[in-house]
Amino acid sequence: MPPTPSRLAGLLLGATACALAPSAALAQSGAEPAPSPEPEPPEAAAAPGHSGHAPVSWEVAAGTRFPLEIGIDGVIEVPLGFTAHLGLGFMPRFYRDAINSTATGFGWYSDSDAEVVAAALEDAFLISPTVGWRPPPVPSLELYIGYVVAFAGGTVTEAEAEMISNQDLPDRAEVAEVPLSGTVHGFQVGLAYQIALERHLALRLSLAYFQVVGSSTSIDVSLDGAAAQRVVDRVEVAVDDYVHHLLTTYVKSPLLGISAVWRF
Repeated sequence: MPPTPSRLAGLLLGATACALAPSAALAQSGAEPAPSPEPEPPEAAAAPGHSGHAPVSWEVAAGTRFPLEIGIDGVIEVPLGFTAHLGLGFMPRFYRDAINSTATGFGWYSDSDAEVVAAALEDAFLISPTVGWRPPPVPSLELYIGYVVAFAGGTVTEAEAEMISNQDLPDRAEVAEVPLSGTVHGFQVGLAYQIALERHLALRLSLAYFQVVGSSTSIDVSLDGAAAQRVVDRVEVAVDDYVHHLLTTYVKSPLLGISAVWRF
């Protein structure tokens, strides 16, 4: 039997009341409908080389590379994992003695030569510009190559200077010790691995090969008189050649490094 008009009106009124009932209940209680959840933002992508998210990142490290230096290193990393380093350090006496002990132990040079090498490397201050690459598949690993220049200065005895040069310094020089000054040039190539400790802190382990490739040494003695000064100049040339030969022939070594890294 078809529904009557009055029955249809009743059904419509009932449906309308059911639809309005929840809204009315909320209005009476003073509660607002819960907002629809917003989509969560995607997680930040890992930074090149570690966990950063900027296209360029910075690091500062402090540590040692035995037996070369104790120092600090500033690093900038650009996209694709390429890095540029600038290191500043000094060579402790213990490291210099370790180089000499190895060389004399293998018979590369004599104890008297070791004293000359020690004088040439005394008070060495090192600057190390380096470039590297952190492969994107393994950003904790870094391959690097760089240049090292050391500014050094020590002393040799007058007898050592005369023995090296086969020249007798003028008597009026009256120097028990002959002061040296000069620069030493070398290169390094190696790899490093960073272990994350905290959000900004990491431990850097490195293994490299270092070799001296050049040096320049002068003796800081000046005398009045052209003849006397010519003798001093000949001694200086001979000492420079001798030190250059010792350093470039024998001063080469693996470098074992460990440092703490702060990542900005």
